[in-house]
Amino acid sequence: MPARHLIIGGGTAGLNAIRTIREEERLAGAGPSEITLVSAERPYSRMVLPYYLWGTISESHVYTAPPASLTAWKVKALVGRKAKALDPAARTLTLDDDAKVEFDDCLIATGSRAAKAPIPGADGPGIHCFWTLDEAKDVVAGIAPGSRVVMVGAGFIAFTILNAILARGAKLTIVEVAPRILPRMVDDACAGIVQTWLEDHDVAVRTGATVTKIEQVGGRRKLSFKKGAPLTADLVIMATGIRTNLEWLQGSGIEMASEAPGGVIVDDHLRSSAKSVYAAGDVARGRNLITGAAEVHAIEPTAQEHGRVVGANMAGRDVAYRGSLLMNIVEVAHLDVASFGQWEDPKAEVYTALQTGAIDAQDNPLGADKVMKFYEVTTQIVLTGHLIANNLFSIALKKWQGLSPAQQQKLQAAADKFSVAITNQALKDEAELVDFFKAQGLEIYKPDVAAFRKHVLEVYAKSKFAADWPAGMLDKINALK
Repeated sequence: MPARHLIIGGGTAGLNAIRTIREEERLAGAGPSEITLVSAERPYSRMVLPYYLWGTISESHVYTAPPASLTAWKVKALVGRKAKALDPAARTLTLDDDAKVEFDDCLIATGSRAAKAPIPGADGPGIHCFWTLDEAKDVVAGIAPGSRVVMVGAGFIAFTILNAILARGAKLTIVEVAPRILPRMVDDACAGIVQTWLEDHDVAVRTGATVTKIEQVGGRRKLSFKKGAPLTADLVIMATGIRTNLEWLQGSGIEMASEAPGGVIVDDHLRSSAKSVYAAGDVARGRNLITGAAEVHAIEPTAQEHGRVVGANMAGRDVAYRGSLLMNIVEVAHLDVASFGQWEDPKAEVYTALQTGAIDAQDNPLGADKVMKFYEVTTQIVLTGHLIANNLFSIALKKWQGLSPAQQQKLQAAADKFSVAITNQALKDEAELVDFFKAQGLEIYKPDVAAFRKHVLEVYAKSKFAADWPAGMLDKINALK
């Protein structure tokens, strides 16, 4: 009897687990197992919602697993259904319509949702979050050229949609309760640079500002503050954090952290306290690559890696999770801002680099030595599989809309295969890297690959981490044409 895998959640972690299970089975020459997907929504990518808001992609390009793909993967899809209760001992999931799904193992990947600050009036009309596709549609409908938009919260989520709001011709004001913008992403110095940059691009910024209430006045929104003059807006976007979707697990016996932001406690294979139950993505307290501590890293690269590791383990392999690196990268009006690792640790060695176009080490005001050190640090991230995948596939994602369905399918197959290689923590399964990419249509990667190869070779020659590179990695990169 084939194994019965249950995936609860159709986001990044869940879909990567499904892809990995099927790829592992294919590589092993095994028959397909049974996979059931329970997803409250039709699977789509939250990472591309800012581009939908911007208008650069249509709604059809937001979805990540259309029915045809799920059918091709031989997945029984229960879309529109929500998990209600889990019984790990009986290996049964109860759905919101009281139907039951039996499993041999399951993955909890129910993700997170926007958390509005407890502000009187925050649930009124014209006040939106930006986390789901439906919320994105509401924001699109509410912004017109000349609209006055107030964004409450100046964290990473807010900054991912900032460009799209400006591109729609809105007048934007950002309000943040903390003393600086991006308080959980960058230090004071970097926050000051970014705030000045925003103000130079006609974005008003208020920090240390506490909203006390939001009122509906003459068809507009009036925001009052503990200190300072009120603001009037046509549209208010609440970007004040996220909350894990784990309430339905109460009473299951699955061990969860009591301290914020919660999360399912997992071992080094991402198994929960019930060994037949895994957790991944925003709901899992996985290992921090640097400190070894159990933390929730609610970022896309971690969800991808979690999904691949769980999928490999579900398929019968023994894959330990090495840990995720906390990272955030966002582009703000053509200014690239990034942070990696334990940037807020006062004892950590911190390096800052900014890129506003084609700036090389010699031209950077920080000086060549510090910039090369920053590159050396980010080269470590390449070893974890984050940046190598990002550099090789990012240009394709930008051009995805222009590709034919056949090219999209070929590219997705390449990404799935590459994901398995990354999960294996080495590139030995892709010994002929040149043939691998040529088979997937290398022509769309050529500009990025050339720059990436040059960059890696330069850094490699100076990096003290060179000894940690997978065997033959340099030769494979050097062979790229």
